Amino acid sequence: MKHEWDVRTGGSVTRYWQMWLGLAAILIAAVPVFAQPTQTWTHQISVQGMAYDTVHDMVVTPDGRVVVVGAWHDMWRVRCLDLGTGAFLWEVSGGQEYWMLTSVVSADDGSGDVIVGGYERFSPFEIYIARIDAQGHIVWERTLENPNYNRVFTLKDLLRIGPDRVYGCGQFNSQTSIGWVNIDNPNSHQVFSFDREEGPWTQSLAKYSDNSMLLGGNFFEGYTFFANVLHVTTSGQMLWVYRSYDMRSADCLARTLDGTTMLGGYHPYSGTGVYAARVEAVDSNGEYLWSIEQGVDYFSVFNDICMTDPAGSDYVYVAGQVVEELDGPNRQLVHKVSSTGEIIWTLYGADGGSTDCEYTAVDALPDGGLVVAGTLSGYSVGQVVIERYDP
Repeated sequence: MKHEWDVRTGGSVTRYWQMWLGLAAILIAAVPVFAQPTQTWTHQISVQGMAYDTVHDMVVTPDGRVVVVGAWHDMWRVRCLDLGTGAFLWEVSGGQEYWMLTSVVSADDGSGDVIVGGYERFSPFEIYIARIDAQGHIVWERTLENPNYNRVFTLKDLLRIGPDRVYGCGQFNSQTSIGWVNIDNPNSHQVFSFDREEGPWTQSLAKYSDNSMLLGGNFFEGYTFFANVLHVTTSGQMLWVYRSYDMRSADCLARTLDGTTMLGGYHPYSGTGVYAARVEAVDSNGEYLWSIEQGVDYFSVFNDICMTDPAGSDYVYVAGQVVEELDGPNRQLVHKVSSTGEIIWTLYGADGGSTDCEYTAVDALPDGGLVVAGTLSGYSVGQVVIERYDP
């Protein structure tokens, strides 16, 4: 091959371009490729298609089961599936038309049991919590009666923390509150309530440390609700408060290994009817770091968030529903997001057209996979879906 001399480099043009092409190949090879996970199985439940007929929460147990809770066919429900195949194992139901279960956590004591909780949606707003073993038997159950029928009484989320306690958040007498129940003795319990200016709604819990937690919800200011996060100890002492005027509520929370707290929900644009799904991140002191928004039409929202590894990670899965173009379809969606705000990949589920089609719960698997649950709803009929994805 004839070489032309390059007076700028003192070498041949051919060798000059060979050097840069080789360097480019090295750089391209060094760029990580993040593949989307693939679906392993799906499990569907036919429901009536009403607003509350859905899975509200889910947990993958250490012994290889998927336990989902919610409400369908006018009763609260707990359904257990095999993690490997998605096969039905058992279901427990109870309550009446206006009862629903909102949260489930593993008992985390080697028993394979789970703790479930929920409430009655209309007066008298009673709260229900129960322990269920690995075979679907109720070990114990407790109903907390509302002392004041004119006040809201709810249980929205559960968190297993400490040697023998499960914490719950919600409203007690229309106040922002947390409480705990001993997982072995439900008669041992306590409730802590905060000033109404930090409420009135609480939606989510996340572990901060062995003796403190994050409490997500909203506060009321100027006739509008805005999101807030409270860092509180297990004894109810408030350490710091983060407030966001760009979100309506902290509907879900997760704290990564590097100390980043992420809160998910939605951002309504005033007077437009547009709801953008939104994630915000704050540091260990409750100071704003970054945010992600997605969606251009009613109704986009992030419903659940969890670390991508049950043992801890600097990445999270964020699940919800987005509408990405005006008058476009509702779509189920999961993002994998780093603690610095980078979207690693996006997984789209079903396309619901003009009807609700959302993921309402997500939980991570140790190998990098995930299980998601949600709803495909119409006006008279719908489907609850649970799906496993593997890397």
